[in-house]
Amino acid sequence: MSKKKDVVGVMDSAARETEGTEAAGKRRIGPKQVIDPFTKEWRDENKQERFKRLVEQRMTNLLRRFRQIRLLANKQQYSYTTEDAGKVIDTLHEAVDAVRQAFAGGRQAQTGFKL
Repeated sequence: MSKKKDVVGVMDSAARETEGTEAAGKRRIGPKQVIDPFTKEWRDENKQERFKRLVEQRMTNLLRRFRQIRLLANKQQYSYTTEDAGKVIDTLHEAVDAVRQAFAGGRQAQTGFKL
């Protein structure tokens, strides 16, 4: 069996075992496999490592998106009302509060955004 990796270098161990078979396309719950940067071998990724990898990726993406929202505040390029800006800021605060609550152990449903 060849040791292929997907785009981020992580592959479901069940997918690796069934690679090339009909079940390879089906998602299974189980430990994730990552390539160890030192040994270049596949190994199981623990929960802390998975959290760190994902939070770094997602926070980088989030901060990039925040910058894109911030660029919309350029009055030379865009026209918006004070109410529009307030809705954007309020929605961002609600999203941050939902994340804070989730990390504190609670859950809150987040809805979409409309001006």
